Amino acid sequence: MTDGFEPTRKIAVGSQAYAWSERVDAVSIALKKTRDGIAGVINMCAILVAVLAFLVAGYDLLVARDMFALFDRMSGATAFEQMLEPSLGGFALSVGVLTVAFIFYRLTEATRRKTRMPARAEHAGALESAMPGEKTLNVAPFFEHSAMAAVEEAYAFAEKYGHATVEPLHLFIGAMSSDDVAVVFGRLGVPFDALKDSLGRRLFSRPLGKPTRISPESEDVLLSSFVNAHQQGREVVSALEVFFEAYKRDEFLKELMYDKNVDEKRLRNVVEWIRITGKLRERYHRFRQAAFFKPTGPMNRAMTSVATPDLDAYCEDLTTSAVNGRIPLLVGREKEMEELLRIIEGGRQSVVLVGPEGVGKTAMLSGLAERMVDETVPAILQDKRLVSLSIPSLVSGASPAQAQERLMRVMVDIARSRNIVLVIPNIEQMTGYSGGSEQTADLSALLADVLSRGITFAVATTTPQGYTSAVERSVLGRVFQKVNVPEPDVDTAIRIVESKIGGIESEMNVVFSYEAVEKAVELSDRYMHESYLPKKAVEVCREAALATSKKKGTHALVTGEDVSAIIADKTGVPVTA
Repeated sequence: MTDGFEPTRKIAVGSQAYAWSERVDAVSIALKKTRDGIAGVINMCAILVAVLAFLVAGYDLLVARDMFALFDRMSGATAFEQMLEPSLGGFALSVGVLTVAFIFYRLTEATRRKTRMPARAEHAGALESAMPGEKTLNVAPFFEHSAMAAVEEAYAFAEKYGHATVEPLHLFIGAMSSDDVAVVFGRLGVPFDALKDSLGRRLFSRPLGKPTRISPESEDVLLSSFVNAHQQGREVVSALEVFFEAYKRDEFLKELMYDKNVDEKRLRNVVEWIRITGKLRERYHRFRQAAFFKPTGPMNRAMTSVATPDLDAYCEDLTTSAVNGRIPLLVGREKEMEELLRIIEGGRQSVVLVGPEGVGKTAMLSGLAERMVDETVPAILQDKRLVSLSIPSLVSGASPAQAQERLMRVMVDIARSRNIVLVIPNIEQMTGYSGGSEQTADLSALLADVLSRGITFAVATTTPQGYTSAVERSVLGRVFQKVNVPEPDVDTAIRIVESKIGGIESEMNVVFSYEAVEKAVELSDRYMHESYLPKKAVEVCREAALATSKKKGTHALVTGEDVSAIIADKTGVPVTA
């Protein structure tokens, strides 16, 4: 680019090459701020003009000319003709309407000019050198305000000290002023003052030169930040990504953080915690926008609908819960989810998720519901409702014959609606039901018969013991394909617990440090062998939050020592943080 920055590094995403070609210097930063300021003034003036115009129009039409009284005195046609006569109110109303149209035009144009992030399915290649004059797409428009502010702040630091280049060190410092990065340091318990002197000495040791330009290493930081956002399905690049990528590419920063007891694994997990929080916010807004298009009741987009009273009586619609943002975020489990979708897409077969209690089988069902709302699923699952059958509700107060009849009516509703994917938690409960009488009913035989006819397909859950006793050697084993859901590793469990912490903090009015979350996972994994991650770690966090709230009051910090005390109390083993 002749009027921009000539990039030396690039990366390919799909068939398109991307590079940082945004000019960053004192002049360009000043021009950008001026343009943004002018645009803000124009928008504000337009809003004020519109509001003032409508107020004047309302006053003239409703107060000065008393149009309501005019309608009472005259016929409707005469009053309408009176309204059309030239007047201050009519002129003000016209100005207000035109101004609103002008504001709408500016907003739509700003939206239209935004560059779209490449599709998540497109693979990102490796960073490589860019040839002079090579055609690439600039990644700067993908950077949100905080990320661009971090880059501009990094340049300001480099220019202030007379440095020849903007290095990852400068980007790291520039990103520290963003809200997300401040939360990272807060969760880690590392104050900025603990880093200030070391960072200052490092800045004084950098090579000098004029003019200051972005180094190839910093280009790599910015391109990797873009790729991270792309791989996470984000529409913009945040300052958090710039911060973390700058850290990973500077050995001095790694040593500095390590001296504060923060290695790359710990920092990565905290960064992921902030990412998860951001995903939860984005997901809520995205699902609310998709709510109009996604069928959440018996009606699908083809406007075909039948009443499903028995299905509604014994089932919960998980897609409705997903649209309303009432399901947990699925963290990890990419391999298991891919296997589940492959089985369903490959042969319209039913799937049973097999894993110990507490490892996250229900979370996988929530993740499937979320994907169905987003419609990032195979075509066979699109425009469908994911409905969970409650077996306890189905058999409650019923004899074996009545339970079979209820299940049959539910299946009839499913067959008639033709847009249902059935979820059956704890499918082992369907075998050998007696209802307190001498007779027993095996609901699994009826279910297997319906599924084998291809009326619908189902996703069930069970434990390894339940699979062996109730599914593997029964008729259900012929219609259900097994997908194992093992206990997650420690790092994955930490991130799953992080996704739950926001709800616990809100409920208990406390704040968790990263150390507390880490200790909850590591110590429960080491000492509590009767249950499984992540459930047991979440329970420990909840108990630690309650104990801390009672002991220290609201808005108290839950530390590793608080979690260790809970583990010691539950296991009887002395544990230190």
